Amino acid sequence: MTEDERFLKKAEEELVAVSWFSDWNPSHFLDVAEMTMGVAIGYDWLYADLSEHSREVIKSAILMKGINPSKNSSYTWWLTSSNNWNQVCNAGMVYGALAIQEDYPDPAEEIIDRAFESIPKPMLTPTGRSFNWSDCGTGTNLNTAMLWIAQRSNDPSVLWSEKRFLELGDYSKFKGIRSLPALMIWAKDIPLSKIEEPKEKFWMGQGKNPVCLMRSSWTDPDAIYLGFKAGSPSVNHGHMDIGSFMMEADGIRWVSDFGSQNYESLESKGMSIFGRSQDAERWTIFRLNNYAHSTLTINDELQKVEGYAKIDKYSENDDFMFATSDISSLYNGQLIKAFRGCGIKDGKYIVVRDEVETPDNPAKVRWNLVTPAKVELGKKAAILTKDGETLFLKILGPDNIMMKTWSTAPANDYDAETPETIMVGFECELPADTKETFEVLLVPGKSKEDADFLNLTLNEW
Repeated sequence: MTEDERFLKKAEEELVAVSWFSDWNPSHFLDVAEMTMGVAIGYDWLYADLSEHSREVIKSAILMKGINPSKNSSYTWWLTSSNNWNQVCNAGMVYGALAIQEDYPDPAEEIIDRAFESIPKPMLTPTGRSFNWSDCGTGTNLNTAMLWIAQRSNDPSVLWSEKRFLELGDYSKFKGIRSLPALMIWAKDIPLSKIEEPKEKFWMGQGKNPVCLMRSSWTDPDAIYLGFKAGSPSVNHGHMDIGSFMMEADGIRWVSDFGSQNYESLESKGMSIFGRSQDAERWTIFRLNNYAHSTLTINDELQKVEGYAKIDKYSENDDFMFATSDISSLYNGQLIKAFRGCGIKDGKYIVVRDEVETPDNPAKVRWNLVTPAKVELGKKAAILTKDGETLFLKILGPDNIMMKTWSTAPANDYDAETPETIMVGFECELPADTKETFEVLLVPGKSKEDADFLNLTLNEW
């Protein structure tokens, strides 16, 4: 692109140097996948100007250090995985296979066919940040894969969240995106003028970690956005966040999630952070357990790792978009039943309803959310204020509800700081063998007079 031979020479030197590595670390196959992708791009795009010797060294390395190790069953558990390893590893292998296909057609075809069998959607919020459940972060960036999806589906509207990045024109700020070169392939046939707002304002994905995303508008910066999560703590990168939700309105993230903590900050202190048994050290990390998420905590106990909840019922109707989930298995031994539903009513406010049943012993129910707002408690109510805006919490439930706030300050030296946040909600002591319901409204200030309790069972939603 620049016709400056200095870049060609340096790229060739680097490609040859990594090709002479003894291996690309197959024991941690993400390393192999990412190296294969990088080398494949360099080999394919610079092919005409590489020396014959360099071509031979590089294509051989792609085959021997990339493709072939991906056939070794000792390294390829990711082929049946449903997490990011599947996507990253398959993508790297396919890039490598496509780059050397002319010289090694049989192994290349095998890898590409395998990917079709192995590789089984995103929405940014009005504030531009992501729904950062479990080990996700809030940051967003240009996602080149969405350009491929837009082409494949012939639906430019799926690029609505990418449009603000594409309109910048200066792509140098995206140089940290490893798949950025694909932009020049997948973006060439999609004029920005064709990217219109999506028609759908609701999306639900079922699976090991089901999530449901809904919004009142794509174009209104003050729109209401609700993300609701089911799933299990036992999945890769999972948190004890089952039944949790995230909410934005008036350009503010009122209900937030701390997201992940930097792995090195924990492992450097000797923490074992990837264990998934009930007593794993992972669950002592504050932002990973249920105390720090917008869900229920019973008798100050942890959610059950082996529990799993799916999205049981949902609606895409504008008058009431919602999703419900039976999260009872997350409280096995603590509650007989725990059902939760979350929804946006008339595009104006959020409804969160919980239906619980206690076993033959009393139970203390803790309902909380994390917020960056200032909090003023009332009786079965709270007022949240931030940046000149207001959110009202209104609670319908038993008379012994006690409104509370909880500090988010680190309790252990390994926990990350959580500045300018607080948890707010309530606690309620329930007798044994009791059925009870809690309905919470989260109402932006401009909708204060429009919000009424539904007072309908989740079966009636």
